[in-house]
Amino acid sequence: MIPKFGGFLISFFVIGRFWVGHHRAIGHLRTCDDGLIWRNLLFLLTIAFMPFPTAVISEYGDTALGIGFYAGWLMVSGLLYRILLVYGLRSPALVNPHDATEPRDAMIHASWAPLVVGGLALILCIVHPALALVPLFASPLIVPGINWIAKRIARVTV
Repeated sequence: MIPKFGGFLISFFVIGRFWVGHHRAIGHLRTCDDGLIWRNLLFLLTIAFMPFPTAVISEYGDTALGIGFYAGWLMVSGLLYRILLVYGLRSPALVNPHDATEPRDAMIHASWAPLVVGGLALILCIVHPALALVPLFASPLIVPGINWIAKRIARVTV
């Protein structure tokens, strides 16, 4: 049962991170349009599908294919999340005009986090499947570092 519990924990924190970021990003918008709705639905499709890759990594977490499938799906989710954020937070018609640009830019820069974590896991699963679990389990430590860098970059670019 430990691999199943580990898979559950990884996915819980992955989905939790997406939810927190999504909640914060939507708070910067004053309205939505069809483009935002469709991008949001595609992103939510990846989240709704997440129990399947979680089941795969829970059952086959000792194989490159099992971890690679999960890491690849994390990257697909991250890419669609990033597309959603860029579209919504950089659309003057959608954002609150009284919002500062810096927090929105930091969110967009920080949206690289699931792509970085998933990419590291994907590369490491080729070397050895057990190594690929490190970035997945360490993501609660890696993501704040990426967020910190994103805030620094946003301050420089504003």
